[in-house]
Amino acid sequence: MKKSIKREFLYISIIITILSTYMLPCQRISEFQKAFGYPFGWFTVFNDTIGDIIIKSTQVNVLMLFFNIIAWYFLIFFISAIYIKFKQNKELRIN
Repeated sequence: MKKSIKREFLYISIIITILSTYMLPCQRISEFQKAFGYPFGWFTVFNDTIGDIIIKSTQVNVLMLFFNIIAWYFLIFFISAIYIKFKQNKELRIN
């Protein structure tokens, strides 16, 4: 039996990962670094001198971004599976 990736869950997990970067508080790594993203910090901002280019003072960790997307995907998948089982059990009790 072949199981495929549910694209809707993947899209939702990507959106949640990106929104969590802006909505949730940052993690202070050191005096000059702050990491954004939940559950793993994937976007890091360095406190450099004022007037620097923003690209020079940020870092995107693609591996942690991937782990965040996968973590949210599995969380949504399991919640959906539990909801479907609960709904089926409820329908069986009614009939």
